[in-house]
Amino acid sequence: VNAVFAQPKLIFNQPLFNFGDVEEGTMASYEFTFTNKGTEPLVISQVNPSCGCTVPEWSKQPVMPGEQGRIKATYNTNGRPGAFAKSIGVVSN
Repeated sequence: VNAVFAQPKLIFNQPLFNFGDVEEGTMASYEFTFTNKGTEPLVISQVNPSCGCTVPEWSKQPVMPGEQGRIKATYNTNGRPGAFAKSIGVVSN
C-alpha cells in the first residue's frame, strides 16, 4: 500500500549569500526568501545561527502553500575582521 501524506515543503530562492567586502564594525544583513511548495501550511519553529554573532528574524505565522516567507540574518562584524562563513539552521514542520 502506498500512501501520500500532505506536507509543507520549504524551498529557498537563494540558499547562499556572499556579502562581499564588509567594513568591520558594521551590521551586515540579508533577507533570505523561501516558498512553501508543499500542500500544507509551513511553520518555522526555530532558526539556529552557527554563532552568537548572527541574529535571525522570521515571521512566526504559518506560510500557506504557494506563498513566500522570509528569514533575515544579521551578522555583527564588530571585532571580527577578515573573511567569515556563517550558517543558520531552520527547523520547521
